[in-house]
This record gives sequence, C-alpha cells and structure tokens, in this order.
Amino acid sequence: MFDVNLGGHPVGLFESFHYIRCMKHWYILMFILLPITLAAQNDGALKKKYLGKYKGTIPAYQIQTDKEVMDVSSCSIYMTLDSDVIELTIGNNKMKGTYSVMFKSKTYYLIEARMEGQTYAERIMVYVRGKKASREGLYPQPMASLEKY
Repeated sequence: MFDVNLGGHPVGLFESFHYIRCMKHWYILMFILLPITLAAQNDGALKKKYLGKYKGTIPAYQIQTDKEVMDVSSCSIYMTLDSDVIELTIGNNKMKGTYSVMFKSKTYYLIEARMEGQTYAERIMVYVRGKKASREGLYPQPMASLEKY
C-alpha cells in the first residue's frame, strides 16, 4: 500500500525515509569536507611583501658548438612580480607571462612562470628572508641571483 519505487526495487515508506535521512548526513559531510580539501591543495599565492622589482646579473658562460667554444658575456636581468603577472627583462629581451606557486617551504617559494611565446617554463625561487630571488637558467646558462630594489 505504501510502496515507493527507488531504483527499480519496491521499498516500504519507512525504508525510503531512512534512505533520505542517511543521504542528508552524507551531503552535509561532503559540504564540510570539500572546501577543506580544496584549500589544502592550494600552495597559495605569494604574499604582498614578496611582490615587486628584482634585479641581478646572469654570469658569463660558454657554449660548445660543433666547431668552437663561444663565450657569452654576463648581462643584467630584471624581474617584476605582480599578483598574477611576471615580467622578465634579460638584456634587450623583454618577456611577460603568468606564474603559479609550485611549492612553498620554510625558506623559499618555487615559482613556475609561463612566458608568452615560449614553450618552456621559467623556474624562480623567491626566498622568504633577505629580499632575494634566483632564476634557474636553461643549460648552459648559469643560475642568476636577484635582489629586490
């Protein structure tokens, strides 16, 4: 007389209310845990005190070609970090792109920057202390140390 059809199976009225009552608890649990897990996955953005302008030099290095060894002289590097945009100026080459924090430790933030028109990602470490950063150069380019100014 009070049979309700849930999923193709005849169920009494009491069992259907029990099913709905149990599902209500699962929905509440899901709405509590979902924001917590989403927040835990985010390494976070850079704090405002790490944003700004950095400058430094890329040391001189050598490139081995088929016929000879070429010397590459040192050049200046400038970096500007905004809340979601990064600008790099290496010599006369100016690049702009976006970045994300890949990893945060007690001593530094590891940033992956995607520049417009480049297939590879730049890796930059922004140190928590000392207002310093370093850019990982592509081989054979050495690592460049930067200071905030």
